[in-house]
Amino acid sequence: MQELRINTLGGLQIQVGEQALVGLASRKAEALIVYLACGGQVFQREWLAELLWDDLSSERGRANLSVLLSSLRPALGPYLQSNRLAVGLRPDAEIRLDVRFFEQALSGLLPASGEARLDTGGTEQLAAALRFYRGDFLQGFAISNSRGFEDWMRGEQERLRRLAINGRRQLARTYQLLGQPAAAIEQAELALRHDPLQEWPHLLLMELLAAIGRRAAALDAYDRYRRTLAEELGIEPADTLQTLAARLRSGFSPAPVAEKPVLRAAPLLGGSLLGREHEAAQLTTMLRDPACRLVTLIGPGGIGKTRLALHVAQQQAAAHRGGGFFLDLAGAADQTALISSLAATLGLRADGRAELRNQVLNYLHEQDLLLLCDNLEHVPQAGTLLAEILAHGPQVQLLATSRRPLNLHAEWIFPLTGLACPPAESPPQESAGYEALQLFARLAARRRRLQAGCA
Repeated sequence: MQELRINTLGGLQIQVGEQALVGLASRKAEALIVYLACGGQVFQREWLAELLWDDLSSERGRANLSVLLSSLRPALGPYLQSNRLAVGLRPDAEIRLDVRFFEQALSGLLPASGEARLDTGGTEQLAAALRFYRGDFLQGFAISNSRGFEDWMRGEQERLRRLAINGRRQLARTYQLLGQPAAAIEQAELALRHDPLQEWPHLLLMELLAAIGRRAAALDAYDRYRRTLAEELGIEPADTLQTLAARLRSGFSPAPVAEKPVLRAAPLLGGSLLGREHEAAQLTTMLRDPACRLVTLIGPGGIGKTRLALHVAQQQAAAHRGGGFFLDLAGAADQTALISSLAATLGLRADGRAELRNQVLNYLHEQDLLLLCDNLEHVPQAGTLLAEILAHGPQVQLLATSRRPLNLHAEWIFPLTGLACPPAESPPQESAGYEALQLFARLAARRRRLQAGCA
């Protein structure tokens, strides 16, 4: 049985496998499919008949429902379950509903306080989740004489729109705290498309536009909001916005904020780069060379490749307009898993119209970014995909960690060895300066503190 795909955000599209489902008997047939999919349960026929034909008697409504179900069976028979009393979609059928993915993706990412800052991974997850929201639920969809369905549809539209707005608020505040005003402004503007009367996006826009030196644009944003409120509701903006606008008109300019491209999806590693400062400087110099497109940091497991690569990548991300992305491939077993992980990290998802590999390469064609691929030795022949990325993405720079070289023509090798140790015969007073002993002493001290805390 092929997958039944139902996309409702931004309009309605129903597919069976890769083919669009066409030729349904009526808009009410589409409405019935959507309602059953969103409900996720079996519904009484009498309820469905009243939902879709509130202008008819109960008997006529049930008869129309029977006719409608008969028209659906040639295309959707394997997905339907029905009897004389009830109708639903089969729980074991492969059904992909975008609303369900959207809600699941947002789960756990919207704390009770909308001001909390997400970590790097949470920020990327939230951004990817919001890409599901391409527009309002069933945007542009309408059916006649079905007030029950239309009331339900409007309720779902408002509920999902609120979720998207709350998500954009959380993401905008996080970008603001990360020093990425352009990304925060984009989220505030997208939130205003959902609801132009809400206050927080206008306040945030004014703050951010002023912070990046665009005081006139900040005041224009305020004036547009003031006119909209006057026309729609007959009220003035909140005191907070009026006060900020007055300060901006008087010449107040907040401290400028510079955009800070970051390494996204990166883990948080504590501790310093003890003993690797020289290697970090060398690796940074290598990556700053315009001729360098791919560096593979090689060495045995546990020697510190990931920590060094992360440290350097977090600095080098600022050299790219799109920042950087961290991709951990320790759990990837083949190139398929590599492509899936890369697409997820970049926030892409299969659209059913092109192979995922081509989607990734097409996306990277226009991007200026750094991609850190960690633990690349786990993926056989990973170099093939990296070579394609270099060919398709002329502004993409690659930094990889591996236990062995990739053997690519464009590859620059950076071998990593252990920290320097003192000779066996060195007296203690002469050994203290060696990085290996300093690191050992620091780890031992940390262990003693942990043990003391557990006592």
